[in-house]
Amino acid sequence: MLNIIASLDLDKDTCRELTNIKVPLLERDRIRIQNSIATVLQIDDNENQIKSAANIPLSTESLRVFGNQAFKEERYEDALQYYTEALRSCSKNTYDQRILSNRSLVYLKLHEYTYALNDANACIEIDLVVGKLICSFSNEFPLDEAKFKCDENIDQFYPMFLGIINNIDKQFISSITSLNGGRIVLNACEIRSDGGCGISVQGENSHLAINNCNVHKSLIGIAVANGGTMEACDNQISNNTLHGIAIGPNGNAILKRNNISQNKAEGIWGGRNLKCKEINSTPTLVTAVDNIILQNGLSGICLEGGTFVLQNNLVSDNWAWGIFIHNRSSLLAENNEISNNKCGGIRVGINYSASVYIDGNTIKDHSGPDIVAINESTYMVKAEYIDEVEVYSTQPFITDRNLLSNNNKPVQSPRDAVKSLKTCCWCQKMSSTLKACSKCRIAQYCSKECQKFHWVRHKHMCSILSDNYTIEIQIKDTKPNKPRLFHSSLKGIGEGHKPDVTSTKKFIVKVQSDHYYVPYDPRKSLTLYDQSVTLNIIFRHPELYHLCSECGRLSGDKTASKKIFCWASYKQKGEILCIHTDEFPDFQTW
Repeated sequence: MLNIIASLDLDKDTCRELTNIKVPLLERDRIRIQNSIATVLQIDDNENQIKSAANIPLSTESLRVFGNQAFKEERYEDALQYYTEALRSCSKNTYDQRILSNRSLVYLKLHEYTYALNDANACIEIDLVVGKLICSFSNEFPLDEAKFKCDENIDQFYPMFLGIINNIDKQFISSITSLNGGRIVLNACEIRSDGGCGISVQGENSHLAINNCNVHKSLIGIAVANGGTMEACDNQISNNTLHGIAIGPNGNAILKRNNISQNKAEGIWGGRNLKCKEINSTPTLVTAVDNIILQNGLSGICLEGGTFVLQNNLVSDNWAWGIFIHNRSSLLAENNEISNNKCGGIRVGINYSASVYIDGNTIKDHSGPDIVAINESTYMVKAEYIDEVEVYSTQPFITDRNLLSNNNKPVQSPRDAVKSLKTCCWCQKMSSTLKACSKCRIAQYCSKECQKFHWVRHKHMCSILSDNYTIEIQIKDTKPNKPRLFHSSLKGIGEGHKPDVTSTKKFIVKVQSDHYYVPYDPRKSLTLYDQSVTLNIIFRHPELYHLCSECGRLSGDKTASKKIFCWASYKQKGEILCIHTDEFPDFQTW
C-alpha cells in the first residue's frame, strides 16, 4: 500500500492524510500531557472565562480556593486542574506547600500514587512541619496517652493492651499506618509517636518492609494485625512504652537481625487468646532469626496463640522470662542463646494441644529454671471455651541437644548478683577496660553512655551494694495485710517466735512481689511477713522491690512473682523496721 501511494503523484497534504496512523496514548501519558496543558478554567460567573491558555487571570490563592471547593464536591479531576494551574502560575521556589499537599491528596484519590508521593516529598522539602502532618494518619491506637503511661498506671496499661489487641476500646493514632491493602517501604528512617504506635499495619494485604530504621519512644514500636504482614531487617526497636513489636491477632511477620531492647513490656509479643476452632482460621505466624532481644521490662518474647519459629536469636537480661509461651502457641525454638533473664529461660504455661519443640538452644545463667512446663493439675481453673472440656497442656518436646548450664542459681547477695556479670551491666559486651561505678565500686560499664542508661535501675541497687547498708521502713507508711491461707508446701508457716517490737534482735522476714504479670516498676507493692505472720504488711519501697526482683527466687506459681528472705530488726520501739542487706539468711521453707 505504501509503495503504491509513493508512486502516485499526490500533493503533500493528501499524502499525509492517507498515510497518517493514530496510536492511542497510554492512560498515564494522557494524564501527564493533560496536566501539562493550561486548561480553560471558569468561576461561577460564566461571562468571566479564560480566553487564552497562556493568560491566567485568576490569582494563585483563588485557584487554590476553587480547587478546595472542587475537592469537597468530589470533583477530583477539576480540583487537580485548579491546583496544577495554581502551581504553574508561580515559580518553583515560591510554591505554596498547601497546594502541593492538596494536590498530593487529589492524586491519592485518583490512585496516582507516584505523583502523590512526588508532591508529598516536594511539600516536605518546603516545610517539615507540614510534612509531619502529611505522615500522621488516623488509626487504632490511643488518643489519650496519659492512660497508657507505664510509669503512672502500671496496674492498668498491660490489661488495656490485651484489650486493645483483641479489638476492645479502640481510639488510637499511629505515626505511619498501612490499612486495607496499603504497602509501606521504609529504609534508614527514625520513627516515633507520642501516644500511638510508631508503625501500624492493619487489614488484609497490608504490608510493611522496613530496614535499617530506628523505631522508638512510641506506645508500641510496630503493630501488625488483622491480615497485615511485615518483613523487618536490621532495625533498632527500643524504648517503647509497651512492646517493641506486637504481632496479632492474625498477623504475619519475618524478623531478621533486629535489635529489640529496653522496651517496657515484651520485646516481641505475638498472638492473642485463641479459641480452639480459630487455630486454623486466624493464625498469627512469626519467624524470628538472628535477632538480639534484651533488657526488656517483661519477657524477651511472649507467645499467646499462633505459630512461631525462633532461630539463632540472643534473648538475654530481660526482666521476666526469656520466652513465655501459653494459650495455644506452637513453637519451634532452635539454636537460640537464652541467658541471664530474671525469672528463667523458657516457660510453657497452659498451652492445650499446641506443640512446642525445643532443640539445640543454649539456656544458661538464670536464677530460676532453664525450662519449666506447667502441669495442668496445679491450676484450679475451668476450661474457658465450650469447645474445650478441660484445661490441659501438651508437654514440650525437649531434645538432648540443648545446653543447659548454671540455672537455678541460689543468688541471694546483691553483690554476688552484680559480680556474677563479667560484662558491661548495660550492653552486656565483654571488655578488658570496664570501669566501676564510683559509688558502689561493684557495677561495671564499658562507657559513660551505658552507665547513664543503666542508672534508672542501678540507682535502686547502688546503695544496697555497700557492706553495711540498712533499709528503714516507717511502719506508719505501711498497711496491714489481710489474713490468708498459705499453701501446704510452705513448711513451718505460722510457727516460730513472734518478733518483739521493743527488742533490736534480728529475725527473718520474707519479702515478696505480687503475682501479676506486669512490667518492671519499682513503685509496685510488696508483701512482708515473718514466720509467725505476726508481722504481715504491704508497702512500697523501690530499693527492696529491685532487690527482690534481682536476687529473689520464683514463687510457687512460676510466673513472675519473686521472694527473698532477709534479716530484719525493730527500731524506736517498733516504729521503724530495719532490713539488713549486708548478709542474708539461708533460704527458708516457709
